[in-house]
Amino acid sequence: MAEPILTVEIPNKKYLVVDGHHRLVASDKKGAKEIDAYVIHMNKDIKLGIQSTAEVNGIYSIDDIDIIFDDHHPLIQIITGQRKTKKDAGK
Repeated sequence: MAEPILTVEIPNKKYLVVDGHHRLVASDKKGAKEIDAYVIHMNKDIKLGIQSTAEVNGIYSIDDIDIIFDDHHPLIQIITGQRKTKKDAGK
């Protein structure tokens, strides 16, 4: 892959993926057993918001991740609606 994913080490030697979900899933589909990652080690045992969000949505492992390849994804629609074209910039 082009660059390492970003993870946070959480208790019990588990890793929470912060950035690079697409790369992780693509590597898994290609049969990779390992992937390069930057690992953030926490000094305190605290539960991060992203971990709570994953749990609420039933995401506990790579098998639970669904990658959306659809331009109708709500976030894509919001971002696209906020973009300005060169033509709009002149107004």
